[in-house]
Amino acid sequence: ITLPAPSSGRKYVIKLSQAHSSGVTINTNDTGNVKIDGNGTQTLASDYAFIEIVSNGSHWFIIGNSGTVNASN
Repeated sequence: ITLPAPSSGRKYVIKLSQAHSSGVTINTNDTGNVKIDGNGTQTLASDYAFIEIVSNGSHWFIIGNSGTVNASN
C-alpha cells in the first residue's frame, strides 16, 4: 500500500484482516524523503495487525498499532 503525499492532520488506519504469506507493506510515495516514524516502510505481519498513522504535513507518524508491525528503510 502506498500512502499519498503527507497532508497535515491526515490520518489513516490500515488493518490486515487475515495473514498474508509475506505480510502487507505500507510505504510512502517518496521513501527517500518521506518517512513513517523515521522508516521508509512498515509491514503488517500477523493476523489482524493494524497501524494508525497521522501526518504533520512532511512525514507520517505512528500513533497506534497492534500485532506484528515491522519497520524497515
